[in-house]
Amino acid sequence: MKISLSNKKTIWIAAGGTGGHIAPGVATAQKFEENGWNVVVFTHEKNADYADIVQLSVFATIRIVLLNAPRFPSRIGALPSFFIQLMRSWMIIKAVERETRPAIIAGFGGYLSFPVILFAFLKRIPYVLHEQNSVAGVVTRLFARKARNLFLSFNETEKLFSGVVTGNPLRKVFLKSPGKKKQPKAKINSILLLGGSQGATDINNLFIAMRKDRDFDSYRLTISCGDHDYNRLKDFAHKDDRIYTFINTMEDILFQSDLVIARAGSGTIFEILWARKPSVLIPYPFAADDHQRKNALAMARAGCSELFDQRPFDSREAANYIKTVIKSSMISEMVESLNHHTFKMNGEALIYESIIKSLENN
Repeated sequence: MKISLSNKKTIWIAAGGTGGHIAPGVATAQKFEENGWNVVVFTHEKNADYADIVQLSVFATIRIVLLNAPRFPSRIGALPSFFIQLMRSWMIIKAVERETRPAIIAGFGGYLSFPVILFAFLKRIPYVLHEQNSVAGVVTRLFARKARNLFLSFNETEKLFSGVVTGNPLRKVFLKSPGKKKQPKAKINSILLLGGSQGATDINNLFIAMRKDRDFDSYRLTISCGDHDYNRLKDFAHKDDRIYTFINTMEDILFQSDLVIARAGSGTIFEILWARKPSVLIPYPFAADDHQRKNALAMARAGCSELFDQRPFDSREAANYIKTVIKSSMISEMVESLNHHTFKMNGEALIYESIIKSLENN
């Protein structure tokens, strides 16, 4: 049945689990809201205070629905709990549907999106998926065949799944930053270390190793370290260093930095690309299907990042490698590649346009 686009429409967006799934979902929600859609965002209960989710509450036409969605069970004994949580999530989703049936549902991966996309599949509601990583997650593998469309961040994923490469959607704050056109530079004065939305012990230990190494005395270090390590890192920080438990103004911090050292989640990678900053990527070694390493390889092949992937991780070796990067021609080469890269950087607009076209033609 063709859906009329003359009246106000509703889209459901499932975005939860970790920040890497939340950020592109939030970016897409903002895009639809500014074009007059009613938007319902499903996320996990634990994300109720997450900065991006809280920010959505300022939009009158965006509704936040919290689910205690279950993780996929790794053992048979966990199945009863899995199905109980799944049924509780299903009841909440069903109640929302009685109030506002969506024209389409968009899933952004993670275990949170499973009950929402399963609901779409069984109720025959059109749905689309966005895969952030170079390796497809479980929800993508389960539901891609029946999706109205599959949107991909990386060309590498397209080799395994038939979809549209859109890049990773960026939140509205990145699209409006006044510093967007600032050119990257080869001279390094300020180094930013990012361990993801919760911080990372390896990255925090790297900060300490760098502060113990006198060769880094001339650089200002900024780090997002999570709550658990804040006091420990403070003990090693220099006067001009900046220690954050969480960075709410990532767009500004990125532009004030000359080199980024980070995990290799898709959201982080596309924010680095947007800011056009040279980077050293240190993949999280326990990421599902080793997807962070494959994300980082995509960046390294494009010449936009260097990859440090020593397992087990050694913070002193990592610090030595970063010194090598800074003192060599690698920075200049990354700067050149960042000015000419071919990664798609308008994912939220491409997804919006594709969904509109899909609904108008069906």
